[in-house]
Amino acid sequence: MQNMIRGDQYQGLIRQGQKIHSILYGGRDGYIAKIHGDQNPGTIQHLGGGCVSFGGTAHFDIAFTDGHVSKMLPESILRGVQWYISTNPEDTASQEDIIELIGYAERKRKAADDQKSAKDEELRKIRQALPSKYPYLIPYSKDNKVSSHALGSKNIKKELARAFPGVKFSVRSDCYTGGDSIDINWTDGPLTEQVKEITDKYQEGNFDGMNDIYEYNHDNVFPDVFGGAKYVFENRRESRELMLRAAVDLGYQITLDDIATSKEIAKLDYEDQQRIYRRAREIDCFDYTKQSKNQTVTKSTQGTSKVDEVLNKILNCQG
Repeated sequence: MQNMIRGDQYQGLIRQGQKIHSILYGGRDGYIAKIHGDQNPGTIQHLGGGCVSFGGTAHFDIAFTDGHVSKMLPESILRGVQWYISTNPEDTASQEDIIELIGYAERKRKAADDQKSAKDEELRKIRQALPSKYPYLIPYSKDNKVSSHALGSKNIKKELARAFPGVKFSVRSDCYTGGDSIDINWTDGPLTEQVKEITDKYQEGNFDGMNDIYEYNHDNVFPDVFGGAKYVFENRRESRELMLRAAVDLGYQITLDDIATSKEIAKLDYEDQQRIYRRAREIDCFDYTKQSKNQTVTKSTQGTSKVDEVLNKILNCQG
């Protein structure tokens, strides 16, 4: 940085209006808006390569050009390794410039506060309307003494039973150090994507693997009202019968006896087994069963060219 020197190497007193640069928050420029107390740079010490700084007696208010204001920054911090101080006398802000920077920061803060208030009001209305929108669910109450993840588990069961009558879902919640979760398991029936359309709103946020942190979705107020958990897992299991259906769809000549488990098929190599497994995950057993109850399943209605009447009788997808 031209005409700037690192804070721990700067000699002399710092002036009001003097330009500074902080490498924090991606780097930003600012100006000394006010100095509190007398400076005493000779007493400042740095340990651990500048990780720890102490000493000094003055404090500084700094107005940044991006609309932020830092107040009462200790002298030992400003004269540290994360700050740079201008040595160019021309890099000096006038009193009018400083007043304008502080005014800009205040306007920006007020705009952010107004935006937050509007957002809070919007979420409040959504939260207030949810019980009437989902009258069949159990709203959270401090009196019922049920944890959020346990309540979310109960309400997920109710929603899935309404959406997919006849399908047997196992919904369990768990609490552990660092969070909680809800696990949903079922065999055949609806696709995972169809179930997630219902259950996703019970998840409170997502894990950010890049930064190794969990980020809550504060725009999703559904868990506040009907319970939820940090993690919601949907696990669909494909039965042997469904795997046979998928295999026949793809033209494989096998029988139910060739399928030891949903992921282990005799006579076929790994790649063929995975191909069948991927096909099985695409078959909507819930819709298939609903149709088969009311009409004869044909090739045209199911979109398959290999399924015959005998195979349809073997299949027993719950739905």
